[in-house]
Amino acid sequence: MVMNFTKTAKYLDLIGQLSNYTNTSTDIVTGLESYSIDIYKSDLENEYAEPMVVIGGYIVFASLCCIIAMGFDLVHGLRSKKPWPLPIKYFPLNAVTLTGIAVAMKLPMDLSGSMPGNVDQLAKLASMAFMCTMMGNFLPSLATMNNTELLTNVIGLGVLVITLVVNICIQIDTGVVGRIPDEQAIAAIRSDYSPGDLQTFEQLTYTIMATIYVTMLLMLLIIHVSSSLAILNSKEIIELKYQVHEKALKEELQSTTKLLTVEKLQQHVSKFWIMAGSGSPLFIAACSATTIASGVLKVDKYWTQKLQDWKYGSISLPLISISLPFGNYKSKVRIRTLKNRVLNFCIILQCVVVVVCKIIALIPFFLTTCLHCLNWLFRTVFSSGRVSNDYMEQFHYVLQHENANKLSKGTMKRLLKSLNQLIQKSKKKEPKSLMNLIKENPNKNFQGVKGFDKDDHQVQCSPLKDCWSVIVVTLTTIAVTLPNIDKVKLSSLLKSVREGLQYVTLVEETLNVTDDYKKSQKAAKILWEEVDFNHKWLGIKLKDMAPQVNKTTSQVDAALQVVKSFLMEANNIKKGVGSPNICALSMSHVTETIISDKESHKKLFDELSSRITDIMAACLTNLPLAIAMKCHTTEIEKMEESVEVAAKLLGETKEIISILQKDYHIPDMNTLNDLPVIDRWRAYLREP
Repeated sequence: MVMNFTKTAKYLDLIGQLSNYTNTSTDIVTGLESYSIDIYKSDLENEYAEPMVVIGGYIVFASLCCIIAMGFDLVHGLRSKKPWPLPIKYFPLNAVTLTGIAVAMKLPMDLSGSMPGNVDQLAKLASMAFMCTMMGNFLPSLATMNNTELLTNVIGLGVLVITLVVNICIQIDTGVVGRIPDEQAIAAIRSDYSPGDLQTFEQLTYTIMATIYVTMLLMLLIIHVSSSLAILNSKEIIELKYQVHEKALKEELQSTTKLLTVEKLQQHVSKFWIMAGSGSPLFIAACSATTIASGVLKVDKYWTQKLQDWKYGSISLPLISISLPFGNYKSKVRIRTLKNRVLNFCIILQCVVVVVCKIIALIPFFLTTCLHCLNWLFRTVFSSGRVSNDYMEQFHYVLQHENANKLSKGTMKRLLKSLNQLIQKSKKKEPKSLMNLIKENPNKNFQGVKGFDKDDHQVQCSPLKDCWSVIVVTLTTIAVTLPNIDKVKLSSLLKSVREGLQYVTLVEETLNVTDDYKKSQKAAKILWEEVDFNHKWLGIKLKDMAPQVNKTTSQVDAALQVVKSFLMEANNIKKGVGSPNICALSMSHVTETIISDKESHKKLFDELSSRITDIMAACLTNLPLAIAMKCHTTEIEKMEESVEVAAKLLGETKEIISILQKDYHIPDMNTLNDLPVIDRWRAYLREP
């Protein structure tokens, strides 16, 4: 790379021209030549500064990504219609966002560049303001992390903030931040100002603003650490309460001998919705300002409990667990005394931070209280005054640090309203084709479950473990391969099966979780993707089955020849272990049953469609139990996510569940544990 020293060359050229004049003093030329080194260094700095354009673009890109992510979080929070629309989805505190912030903070972190211009000074200050904004945005996301993630992410944020603060303080002390622009300095020097007179209003403003931002960054970091300590203890309290309720509801669900109705299912989901909502650390963070009503100077126990545990040895600190080579009794006493003093200081600091935060929260709290009073007055004057007590039972499932009655009725209403809105919104996505197929099915007694396979192959130590999805995919494969079928009927069946398999898979993955069933479920998934997308069955093109059919034969014989072709191919594959063998074995049993059932040959496509409908309908009678089980989770961080999935499923399948329970003759088996197993259905339906 060739360096560009334009200024140096021009300056030396001017000196050369000047020295050619006879009346020019040699001392003047020598003095001017001494400045050529400075001009050369200036050229060199300009050359090295060229990559700053690329670096600036890099900083702008990182900052833009952070801004867009925070914007998405804001939109997502407002659209969620929850009582706690806090931004946590797209811009949480983690390693990725910390890396992006480190790039965006390049300007204030840089100690090597002077950046003396007004725009440069404002850029540094704007970066610090942006950092304060992002730290405020991060605070709610602390509640969504487990203990390990919380520790590592807060430490990472602390290292970044402390490094940034130290760098800013160095720049303030050395005058890099708040430095007077070069143009003003030159003008002042020419006007014979003394160095002390160069202090300007702009310089003071930049310095004061930088100091304010440094203070805010430190305060925000202290708040993050303080909140993390409270979160560690509060999540333990909430989790213990959640486990008690979850266990009781699970036992109640497993002990019942009757199918869950839509009403009972919605009540079950609403109980978990209340637990997920009221026990969500995000909700507690959003409502924490309301705790000041019980006294500003009161600090709840969970804010300092973790520090108290560390102090009294309930939880060992890393330092105490290290065995020191010089660790005699006196040394250990000194270390423990030092530890306790440090933790005492931390406890006092924690209390101070909490009290200060509550005092700051007084203003919005009183404004909110006034608005609530006006709202209550308006409702009292213009409404009948009657309050529904339908939601009062749900207060039993509120999870909070304090007594459950601290959750207001208005908040409870909003929680239940958000659940109903989600169910209604999900209802718009209900599977129309599947619902019509089940509704229009003339057979309402599940005879297709009884007749899809007449042989009890399970008794013969077969490796196949029948599952709903394998049978549905096998029957659908035969149906779509039959010749001369109306395209509208064929397309309708395929769409219904696509929709139905989503819920069939949900039932199997939730209620049939043994290894044998998992193998069959995996085989069904692989086969369905091959049939639906590639129009193949175990590598054989479905259209290749048709040429084997004699075109001069009747429709019945043509369809039967397709079935026999599948049987022949299946018999060539079925020996062995693995997904292809499971699919081949299922095809073998199904086709043998079709061939032996001569009554089904007359309208084979309609018969297959009826069997597919019966099998999916029988499987979907387990939807209420599967949806109810979706609410249950052992990880408190996933509690809200799991119950939200259950609520969406309820909205999508509410109508289907009602049709099945109202129009179909669901067998009264011994226990609900029999309903998810297709072989137990067949055994029950075959009983005289």
